[in-house]
Amino acid sequence: MNQILLSRLQRISKYQLWLISVFLATLLTESIVAVMDLLLNGQISFDYLLTGLVASLIVASLISAMIIFFLEQLIGLKEDNTRLSTIVSALPVPLALFDAQRNLQMLNPEFTKVFGYEIRDIPSVSAWRLQAFPDPAYRETIGAEWQKRLENNDLEFQPLEVKIRCKNGLTKHVMATATRVGRADRKLQLVLLYDISKRIEAMNALAESRSLLQSVIETIPMRVFWKDLQSRYLGCNSQFARDCGLTGAEDILGKIDNQLSWRDQAEIYRADDRWVMQSNLPKLAYEEPQTTPDGREILLRTSKAPLRNSHGETVGVLGVYDDITDLKKIENELWLTKTMIDKSKTAFFCLAPQGMVTYVNDYACQSLGYTREELVGMKPWEFDPDFLAGTWPGMWNRLRDCEIISHESRHRRKDGTIFPVELTCHYIAHNGLELSFTFVQNISDRKRLDTELRIAATAFESQEGMMITDADTVILKVNKSFTEITGYSSEEAIGPGCVKTSNNKRSAFNIELNPN
Repeated sequence: MNQILLSRLQRISKYQLWLISVFLATLLTESIVAVMDLLLNGQISFDYLLTGLVASLIVASLISAMIIFFLEQLIGLKEDNTRLSTIVSALPVPLALFDAQRNLQMLNPEFTKVFGYEIRDIPSVSAWRLQAFPDPAYRETIGAEWQKRLENNDLEFQPLEVKIRCKNGLTKHVMATATRVGRADRKLQLVLLYDISKRIEAMNALAESRSLLQSVIETIPMRVFWKDLQSRYLGCNSQFARDCGLTGAEDILGKIDNQLSWRDQAEIYRADDRWVMQSNLPKLAYEEPQTTPDGREILLRTSKAPLRNSHGETVGVLGVYDDITDLKKIENELWLTKTMIDKSKTAFFCLAPQGMVTYVNDYACQSLGYTREELVGMKPWEFDPDFLAGTWPGMWNRLRDCEIISHESRHRRKDGTIFPVELTCHYIAHNGLELSFTFVQNISDRKRLDTELRIAATAFESQEGMMITDADTVILKVNKSFTEITGYSSEEAIGPGCVKTSNNKRSAFNIELNPN
């Protein structure tokens, strides 16, 4: 009823309200004055009526002014309430209002949107706690902490982080705060609940990401470090810290290269840092020396790249390196071995299980007249006329049985000429790789010498007396016919020109040597 009357009064203008007030005041005042004048004097006089009219006008004006004032105040309050209600409804923060009896007076729409509860679900603080904190121990802990903060009147209420179960069963992380509102006698309590679930999730995700990144940095078999623009160390992994002779990665913070065991190489390292940061380009896979804490010098393979922030600005340098000292030693040994093989006057062939050539040295190329590209991929029977392709499987099985096969054969050069060779074949297996490593020796000179020796041996068995001398005519060897013809034994004939025997024999010997 009051709201209807107030609404109708609000629709009347000030002038209309004043006229209505004057009319009603005049009507009521003149009626009262006329009745009183009639009762007291027995007549109605003009003076009384005029006095009543003036008084009614004054009173009506005062009353209408007061009514208008209060109406304006009420309208202002109503507008304020409307704006406040609109703000509360649109506020993107859940809030609840409790009275002194701890009964719920109001929830804003955001509260229902976030947590799903309505006033009928949680009419009081106790009902709210039963729903929001189903675990009794947690509910008791939060209740005690909440009351403790409410009773601390000297300080503002300190926000409390809590986990609230929603109506749908999900749990949200909330930052809760409370404040007293309204008159002191009403003791209304406004509770604001800031949903920080996404922030907590983001923080957990960031922590997990950082943990994963640190795990990766610690797991990779390389040293990792990063520096600021002044080449001061900001961090590293444990392997790098051990290289520095430090206990842990945290001990590297703020240090520079001059303070570490590789101070002799510090300027080289810092120069590389400056180049990377100034050029904004990475410097990859280059070799550099490093001095270890025990004074040894090792060799590193290092890569550095600009370290950038979220705005793409260079804020330092990120580096990784690996100790390649042993690898370099093996690499040098392999180079030396390959060089020795390539410079050898023995041909080397590597054959796959299918018989295909996979490697040859330089001498093999020279002896056959093929380039390395031409020989790799060929089969032995393509340049060995005595090797039958069908015999390869059997030969491979013999090699696998740890048998070393040696035999003579012939090789055919690219120009078609053929020369004799001696082959020694071995079987090698390593990390699942099988191959035959074959040494091939050109035995042309040996064959020629053997032939000459056979011819010489045949001639030496002749019926003619024969002897072999050196450049000083010292006899080195005589055949049987020589001893029979000259009468000298082999022991007497071999040696210096003066034979230790009788003069007759020496004369006969000289005749044999110089028949003319």
